[in-house]
Amino acid sequence: MGLAPYGEPKYVSVIKTNCWKVRDDGSLKMNHEYFSYSQGLRMTNGAFDKLFGARRAGRRRASRKERWTWRAAFRRSPKK
Repeated sequence: MGLAPYGEPKYVSVIKTNCWKVRDDGSLKMNHEYFSYSQGLRMTNGAFDKLFGARRAGRRRASRKERWTWRAAFRRSPKK
């Protein structure tokens, strides 16, 4: 993900609490309440938009919040 290295990891807890869980073996369990890629043409749905804000329209540049959100989403969890 091109935006992953930018911003601060302030959404890590929101993502881990709502979007997916990291299991003891390091695998991820997704909460499909926030994702609709299996039912339509969008990766996320209205529940995701409510959690993180509406998606960008067209080719508008990603905001600081959007860059932080994606960085947090793809940040590796510390090993236990």
